[in-house]
Parts: sequence; C-alpha cells; structure tokens
Amino acid sequence: MGIFDDINFNVPPTAVSSQDLRLLDTTCDHIVRNELSDFDISPMLYDIPYSGSSSIFNNSITYSNQIDPEVSVIVKTKLPMQNDGSLILKEAIFGNVEAHEEFIVPTNINQTFQLQIPPKTNSVYAIQKTIDSDTGDVIYIDFVRYSLSQLFGIITFTNEDDIGETVIFYYIPDKRTINAVNKDKSVNYEIIGTDAQGRGILSIYGRAFHSTQASLLLKYRTAITECTKCLGQGVLNDLTINSSGRIQLVYDFSKLIQDFFKRFTTEKGSSIFDVSEGTQTSMLIGISKGDGVLVETFIKNEVVNLVYAIRDKQKDQINLQSTSAGERIAQINRVDVRAINATDFQVLIDVQSESGVIEQIESRVSQAS
Repeated sequence: MGIFDDINFNVPPTAVSSQDLRLLDTTCDHIVRNELSDFDISPMLYDIPYSGSSSIFNNSITYSNQIDPEVSVIVKTKLPMQNDGSLILKEAIFGNVEAHEEFIVPTNINQTFQLQIPPKTNSVYAIQKTIDSDTGDVIYIDFVRYSLSQLFGIITFTNEDDIGETVIFYYIPDKRTINAVNKDKSVNYEIIGTDAQGRGILSIYGRAFHSTQASLLLKYRTAITECTKCLGQGVLNDLTINSSGRIQLVYDFSKLIQDFFKRFTTEKGSSIFDVSEGTQTSMLIGISKGDGVLVETFIKNEVVNLVYAIRDKQKDQINLQSTSAGERIAQINRVDVRAINATDFQVLIDVQSESGVIEQIESRVSQAS
C-alpha cells in the first residue's frame, strides 16, 4: 500500500495551502533503461579493413561490405529479465561520429526518404554534388531545398528544379530501435531463455545493425528483488508527473504525510542544512533481534519526537508562509508499533490536524539482516 493511496489529488488546494513537489511513493516499474551491453560487434564484420568512404560513417576504419547479416552473437542482460514483452534493443553510436547518406532527387518530388539512423536534433546539413560540364570537376555546394522531420529523419525535397540532382546528407546519429523482425520476416534478434541467475540470453544477428561502430543498449523489466531503482521496495522517491503531464504537488494532509516521511527516512545528523532533521531509526542496526520490546519502544519515541518536531517547524513556517489547517498537526492520538517478524516492524500513527480531521500515517521499519 502506498502512502498516498487514500489521497484524492483531484481536490484542489485552498488559497492558504502551502505546496511542495511530490517526491515520495511513486510506484516503481522495475524497468532497466539504456543498459550498455557487453556486446562485441567485431565477429559480425568482414575482415578486409580500408578507409571507409563508402560507409555511411566517414571518419574511421570500416570493413569491406561492412556487416555479415547472417552472423549472430549471444548477449546477456546484466540483471534478471522478465519475459513480459518489455524488452527493447537499441543501436547507439557514441562519440559524435558523423554519418553521411547520398540521395538522388526523385521525379516524384513528394516522395519521402528516411535516414538509416535517426539524427540528433539540429545535426543535419546537406551538400549538393554536381559535376562541372566544362572541366569535369566535382563541385559541392550547400543545399537547403528540403524539409526534415527531426524525430525520425524523414526527408522530402521541395523544388522540382532539383530532380535528378545528387544530394548528400550529413548528421550525427542518435539511438535507433531495433525491431525483432524485419518487414521481410528476417529475424534481427530472439530471446533464447535465461541462465541460472535469471539473466536474459539473446541471440542477435548482424542485420540488426547499420553501423560497424554500434553499441547495444537494452531496456527490460527486472525482478523487484533485483531492481536497482527501488532496491526491492516497490516505490521510488522521485518527482511524479500527473495525468495532465505536470509535476504533482502535495498540499494539505498529503504535504503533512510527505513532511513526515522525508524526515523519517533521513538519518539524524546527516543533513548539512539542519542537523536536527531526521530520526535515529538507523540505530536499529546492531540491536539484538531478540529484544523486540526495546526496538518497539525506541521506534515509538522516535516517531513521537518527529511529529512534534514537524509541528514546531510548522509554527515557525506560519511567520513566513501561509499554511492550511489540513496540513498543521494539532495532536497525536495514537502510536502503535507492531512486530511483523523478527526484523520488521509496522508503525501506525493517528494524527489529528487543526481542521479536526483524524488521519493515519503508516510506515514499515526494517532491521538489518
């Protein structure tokens, strides 16, 4: 259960409500994003190196005919992978390597072309390649008579006078999503299974890549116990975006809840701005697991002290900023600390705001294993 589950954020704040960014209790999706794979493209490359003017990448050594589409290599995820359709592979080229692609302006001026890899924003420019009729020299001039969709790298030429002309587009490649299967049904990659640690095992083919300098980025869902974002807690403490696409704010009782948990999870003395902030619940580490009564008493004292500290700070806040009755603490009605097992305790607090409303704050405290 999340700490904001019973809060209706559709109710607007009052004129006197103070507001804060919602930072706590965002449900974690356990998605690993942009994991750089240990993938090595070299087994896919033909072995005759030369200076690669015919490659779309023009400032490094490339390989004759570049990549063998039928060669496959095995790659693994670094964390356990859930086979739930969340897997996405992307080709990435690091180091601002410049690509170039050559097009001939078609008779159908409305025909669209697409760059092989999406370009980074504002990195595209074009050069027209012409041959001097008298000398036979190749001449390059700037070319601007085209439209470009920056997001997908889609090009449309705009002037019929350019039909038949050769135009070269230069750009910095961005990440490109690799489809599992191409339109011709050829396979780019497939999931083979998982290893003993639950890590995903993939087979990926050379046809999946456009660049000899490609790196492989993985996105997938991992197990909650292995999630490096929420550390197995199931929630994130980060900014939350609401259904309108704006940053969610807390106010009234939701702000009171957040004020409590921000301090409850802060180790006392660790804040350089106020050493009195936080609690000493981290001292539970090292206390005997058999002394449950001592732990319960310790937690209860910390909770009571924390709630009163918040109330004192609210009194100081009134001199500088308006606050609503719904976010100001009037009194604590009950503090209940209950052992769940040998190492975990559930804390339940009944807090009455100055508006007269009684609400519950619930939290879990765990000892070190």
